[in-house]
Amino acid sequence: MLEGLPADFAPSVEDIPDEPEDTEDTEDTEAGRDLPDEVMRELCDNLDLLEKISNREFRVATELLIDTGRRPDEISTLPWDCLAKDPGGTLVMDYDNSMNYRLGRRLPIAQATAAVITAQQERVRERFPDTPTSKLKLLPSPVANPAGTKPIGSIGEAHRAWVDDLPDIMMPVVVLVDGQLVTRMLPVRQVQDLPLRLPAFLRAASRGHRHHPGRAHGFDGPS
Repeated sequence: MLEGLPADFAPSVEDIPDEPEDTEDTEDTEAGRDLPDEVMRELCDNLDLLEKISNREFRVATELLIDTGRRPDEISTLPWDCLAKDPGGTLVMDYDNSMNYRLGRRLPIAQATAAVITAQQERVRERFPDTPTSKLKLLPSPVANPAGTKPIGSIGEAHRAWVDDLPDIMMPVVVLVDGQLVTRMLPVRQVQDLPLRLPAFLRAASRGHRHHPGRAHGFDGPS
């Protein structure tokens, strides 16, 4: 027992200090490193193709993944009213980090990222005019979702189809040849599991490739 504390003392989740989220993120450790700039540029230049083969929600989700560096589940479950301003007037995105039991987080975002959210809000409001905004999702599922209250599911399969449809993009990959590690340029689609791991790659590589204002993950303080 700790001296000076009552016998029935027990720490709660709120008593545990925050740790850097990236150290706990298995997606980032699986990705291992950032995507090369040329690959990120090609992906950003082909967001229209992603929307064409999937839907608008998956495209917006991918834009927000790139811009904010948040996890796929944190983006897919964003509420409709996730856009706000902090007391200093900085644009922020409110989200829940359910993985680490940190709800009501705030992330500063760029004006251009806020514009993506605002355009999506207008689109969703137009589609679901009778649902209170407090119940709407920013990225509502296009399937079996008459009120717009159910979020999109996994975007992994859409990313697989997207990468498969892209023109060849060469990226340096370390491979084992005759017992030696060598760097070879391979088409991005040949990199093992890249489409399934793409959300993690996008999160790790979000630094400034579209219009993020600074650090990849920004400030993740309490609301």
